[in-house]
Amino acid sequence: MPATCTPASCAALAAGTAATTRSRSRANAADAPTKDHPTPTGPSSGACYDGPAAAQDVPLLRLSYQVWKQAVKKHDAAGDEANEAMMRATLLRLAELPNVVGVKDSSGNLAQSLDLLRQRPEGFAVMTGDDALFYTMLAHGGDGGILASAHVATEAFVAVHERMAANDHHAARAVWARKRAQKAIRGLLHGDQRLLDQVLKELGKAALDKGYKRVMVIAEDYAFPYSQVQGFMTEYCRLGGKVPLKAWVPLGGKDYASVIARIPKDVDALVVVLGGADAVNFLNQYEQAGGDKPLVGGSITVSQDILNYKGKRRDSLVGTIAGAPIADAYEAPEFRAFVADYKKNFPDGYPSPSLFALVYYINMKAALDGLELVKGDLSDGQKKYREALTKMVLKTPVGDVRLDGNRQAIGTTFITEVAKDAKGGLYNKVLRKIDGVDQMLGQKKEDFQIGSRDVPNCP
Repeated sequence: MPATCTPASCAALAAGTAATTRSRSRANAADAPTKDHPTPTGPSSGACYDGPAAAQDVPLLRLSYQVWKQAVKKHDAAGDEANEAMMRATLLRLAELPNVVGVKDSSGNLAQSLDLLRQRPEGFAVMTGDDALFYTMLAHGGDGGILASAHVATEAFVAVHERMAANDHHAARAVWARKRAQKAIRGLLHGDQRLLDQVLKELGKAALDKGYKRVMVIAEDYAFPYSQVQGFMTEYCRLGGKVPLKAWVPLGGKDYASVIARIPKDVDALVVVLGGADAVNFLNQYEQAGGDKPLVGGSITVSQDILNYKGKRRDSLVGTIAGAPIADAYEAPEFRAFVADYKKNFPDGYPSPSLFALVYYINMKAALDGLELVKGDLSDGQKKYREALTKMVLKTPVGDVRLDGNRQAIGTTFITEVAKDAKGGLYNKVLRKIDGVDQMLGQKKEDFQIGSRDVPNCP
């Protein structure tokens, strides 16, 4: 839980800042010492930073801006919104200090990042911490990035930045496209969405098995939910299901009243592809509006972070079917060992690893296994390393993962249903395990289309 601003926490923050700052000759964000501390919250949280920051005679780069991730995990929606507003106000207040020169933005929320770019004062640097958003953030006026993959593809990241600085967007885009094409294990190393989209294909059939012949889709308005919805609708529509209405909502949405008012009376269920605070906000407001439609969840809609919030809608999630590459009650020995290791290392974590815990573990395992295969040889543009990853059959807690000709993951997925355990906790039980699911969603290559707002369509 984020720390409340108290005299003790302010003193600790000041001591930590003083102990790690160091002299720099240039007031440049790239040269500034970085700071990352437990984040005080509360109405006076800004005061916890003002003193320590103003006391330094060197430029400081705040590390890192993760508003909704730092909100209290088990809060209701109002608590999350209040924390988010206070954290944003605190950051903008710090940005006005002459020696606070920038921030590493690792929010993982593009809408929030663009909002920060619009509101920042002149001269305040915003450095993205999200590798996949580097080009996008530069195109919207970001200043650079503090990125893990820049350690292994330094020249490409520098080239993109230099071309953007020269206002040569076409050349920057070409370099970025080549870099993305080199991702050897796209479904794993960057937690790419396609493996998750494949899961939703099987969910379409499961929804029809539940008797949901007509559904409304409620999803965030960007590429990841587009392809999640595509995964669901591909099989659902093929088998005769109907989707008379899709509501695309902005990231970071607070008010879902207009969406709830549009829900048709004749739909059997709602397909909800929202995550984090967005999912919590919608669920609470739907409950307050008296909504009682059963839910079908996207890959992140019933993850452990959602199942463990304290909103009133929580218990009504019981019975929600979803698709994900993880299932809390999966009994394979490899997965139970992974759960045990997670609990040992994170005793204050969730009752079971979240989808993100599994995906990031697999990402790192793939990276390390590949490095071991080539004995750390990253020469010639990481040629041997990429070849090793391309040919690898990766052993994971949920089964083997290999790659297709497009370097997309082929792996195991689960259809799950939210259930309540003897202690009142919620978890995802296994309805079905599907091995060997690929990116084409069962279609021929020539018939496959990338999902969008309008594709697929079966009203």
